[in-house]
Amino acid sequence: MAWYYQAPFKFLGNREAFYGGTLSFDIRQKQTDQQFDADPIEGGDILLQSGDRKLVYEFRGPDSTPETEWTTLDAPLTAAATWVDMQSEEPLATEEAFREVLSNLELIRIRGEYRAGDDRSYLDSVVLERD
Repeated sequence: MAWYYQAPFKFLGNREAFYGGTLSFDIRQKQTDQQFDADPIEGGDILLQSGDRKLVYEFRGPDSTPETEWTTLDAPLTAAATWVDMQSEEPLATEEAFREVLSNLELIRIRGEYRAGDDRSYLDSVVLERD
């Protein structure tokens, strides 16, 4: 299981105005060997939650994990991205589900562990941005 950073209260509440924007942050790791993928059931790379509804995002591609230098990662806050709705039979989150979660955001978790074994990562500059 991976461990996660959890957003403070100032990021929570009604954030529906950020639909269509981005969640961005800077992250780095002390070591980059022994990398592993996060389990979507546990929260993928980013988890947004309101009540029982959980939306999970996973970064894809060669630039999807932090390096030893600061790496900026951006997640689009839109149903057009590959967010998975863990409470739906449809695999991808709909705009309605996304807006529902953002309108009463209770939890934001950002993956902190990318390395099996002893690890250390650093998180900075977490920003919700509107388009």
